[in-house]
Amino acid sequence: MPKVQNVEKRIYDIEGFEVNILSFNGKNIRSDASLPKQYEAVRMTKNSFSVTEWRTKFILFFFRRKKSKCKWKKCVTI
Repeated sequence: MPKVQNVEKRIYDIEGFEVNILSFNGKNIRSDASLPKQYEAVRMTKNSFSVTEWRTKFILFFFRRKKSKCKWKKCVTI
């Protein structure tokens, strides 16, 4: 499972902007915490995407699960 700092760096490398992954209470998640999977995009998202559309894409990509007990499903937003 990749660490938050590695996922944030990969998003910066591909998308060209910094992100901070936050918990529901708005606090930044520690960089040594793990996420379910790595950001797998290969190319930059279309420039026509708004921030809201990108956030929705990110949340669906990372936290869409089939009947799992993933603790991140309930505690991570960006």
